[in-house]
Amino acid sequence: MGDLSDQFEQQKETFAQLFDEAREVESQGDTDCLDSLKKSTDSSFRYDIIDTINTGGMKTVYQAFDSTTKRIVALAVIKKEALSETDIRYFVQEGWVTAQLEHPNIVPIHDIGLDAEGNPYFTMKLLCGENLSQILSSLDSGDPAYLKKYPMTRLLSIYKHICDAVSFAHSKGVVHLDLKPENIQINDFGETLVLDWGIARYITQQSEDPHLDEVLDSQLNTKEHSYFSSIRGTPGYMAPEQLK
Repeated sequence: MGDLSDQFEQQKETFAQLFDEAREVESQGDTDCLDSLKKSTDSSFRYDIIDTINTGGMKTVYQAFDSTTKRIVALAVIKKEALSETDIRYFVQEGWVTAQLEHPNIVPIHDIGLDAEGNPYFTMKLLCGENLSQILSSLDSGDPAYLKKYPMTRLLSIYKHICDAVSFAHSKGVVHLDLKPENIQINDFGETLVLDWGIARYITQQSEDPHLDEVLDSQLNTKEHSYFSSIRGTPGYMAPEQLK
């Protein structure tokens, strides 16, 4: 038992070191990914912020009113403290990749652009309900309301929808790399959506879309030693193949 414990601790330390090193890798390119995005002016920015939905390490997501389509959307804006070349590339990549994955179980992207200050943003469908982590936690605690609302048949249906989304992404050559309960949204009307494709990676160098191929060649993870080819994700949910 002692030998196995030592081996486990050594592997854990090795993984942690690789993970920390990967986080420190800087992108080799510049911010030319912003060149193709349309810049708004103070008078033409179409979104009026209503409330803050969530804030993370790289972006803040707001509830906003789209004055063009007259609907409420989720507006993702890169945080001012996350304006490094690496963060900008990851943020824009999330919008681009998600926009390519049009599927009933993947959150849809409405718009990508630059705000009046020249910082990137993108808008998504405004979500309701709760994430799968919250649901599983309530089920695990024996909450009667959740046990009634989420019988095994519904949980299996949710699982099937997740598999459908991941299978579709894989058919497009995209792997999520951070698939976890927190990134799966369930609403009250039976909808299951896979979110947060910010560190998704293309596992193919050529797609079915020549316009997307241009993006792949110049912006995403086709450059050796780029930030996009390093180890990313949440420990405990990351594919072990990344260590290879």
